[in-house]
Amino acid sequence: EMLNISKKSTSCFVNFSRLQQITDIQAEIYQKNLEIELLRLEKDAADVVHPSFLAQKCHTLQSMNNHLEAVLKEKRSLRQRLLKPMCQENLPIEAVYHRLD
Repeated sequence: EMLNISKKSTSCFVNFSRLQQITDIQAEIYQKNLEIELLRLEKDAADVVHPSFLAQKCHTLQSMNNHLEAVLKEKRSLRQRLLKPMCQENLPIEAVYHRLD
């Protein structure tokens, strides 16, 4: 009977060991799934943060900035040009649109 008890306790330890292995494997699977998700997110964001994409965006913004600076420098002359009548005719402007600066 002592042998039966020892076999049962050994069987219990084997089951406990297997349960521990299953838990470890599940934790490893969970960790790998997190790593896969992180890699997917990096892949999705890679084109946005890629240096060539950023350089293109930077160039576009610099071009827009240069244009806006030129417009601001020419603001007075542009305003005068807009106030000049076209074809030497004065067009009536409603009072609502008159603005004093």
